[in-house]
Amino acid sequence: MKNERHTLVLFDIDGTLLIYKDGLPNRMFSEMVLHFFGKDITIPKGFFSGKTDKAIIAEVLELAEVPDDELKKDEAAIMDWIAEYVERETTPDSFHLLPNVKNILDILSKKNDTTIALLTGNLERCADIKLGHFGLEDYFVFGAFGEISVDRNDLGPAALDRFAEVSDSASVHNEDVVVIGDTISDVLCAKHIGAKSIITLTGRTTREMIEPYSPHHIFDDLSDTEKVLNAIYN
Repeated sequence: MKNERHTLVLFDIDGTLLIYKDGLPNRMFSEMVLHFFGKDITIPKGFFSGKTDKAIIAEVLELAEVPDDELKKDEAAIMDWIAEYVERETTPDSFHLLPNVKNILDILSKKNDTTIALLTGNLERCADIKLGHFGLEDYFVFGAFGEISVDRNDLGPAALDRFAEVSDSASVHNEDVVVIGDTISDVLCAKHIGAKSIITLTGRTTREMIEPYSPHHIFDDLSDTEKVLNAIYN
């Protein structure tokens, strides 16, 4: 692989591959604050879009007026609690698997010149649980996950470093890295590493919201296989 062109495709999860059917994230984080700090809060709609779980934890606790030193002391336990909650409270029926996702992953996984990985705000254990509901976890060679940083832009460089570790190639050309997601944060993350961005309007972000950020491609969903593959490789 060392002297060959190689494509690295980095997928977001929530809003891109699958989406919650109800308001479980709001309930989960509200219950987390109550469980750890005894405070009852209301989390605004759309609070989670495009953020890492590490950032969401920090912002939810700021909303609850929990001091930073309390967060530092309890952060590892909070992350474990969140993963256990997702494992306990979700089933395949908790999500919609979004259109044509499995077919796209099937096709990409069979290409010797392509590596599929995750770039997601989810904690690693949460990502495994969600994808495992649909048998998708084995498609992804590695991931950059939400415990890495509060700044989603830090996940892109982490993904490139991980690719270098698992690949026979020392690097991949920027133009051959593709971030597929559903939020403005996915576009900014792609720009941060000089990658191509493909946005699917299957989350909360509208075309009007995303167009000013100039992603390379915008699709209503991933159902047109030929157009999605052309966007990835051309």
